[in-house]
Amino acid sequence: MLLNEIAEIIEFTDTDHLSDAMETYNAEGLVHSNQLPFLSVVYEQADKLLLEKLARIGFKGNLQCLKTTNGDYILFDASKVTAEDVLTQFA
Repeated sequence: MLLNEIAEIIEFTDTDHLSDAMETYNAEGLVHSNQLPFLSVVYEQADKLLLEKLARIGFKGNLQCLKTTNGDYILFDASKVTAEDVLTQFA
């Protein structure tokens, strides 16, 4: 998949689908990728674009993306939790 195609997927994702995930993230400081409507290719090839989009729509804090040993992705607020804590929680 081309980067511009991935950028379009991110840009045209309906923000209504993201509202529950955003609430969880803003309250707890992290959210699992299974709560977000994106394919793994988005995280793998366009994580910076994704994080920018999510920050624009209201994901607060120092938004980071981390891949777990299981191949899942966790979005977390680095000002609330550390990458080590995230990996421990989702190991």
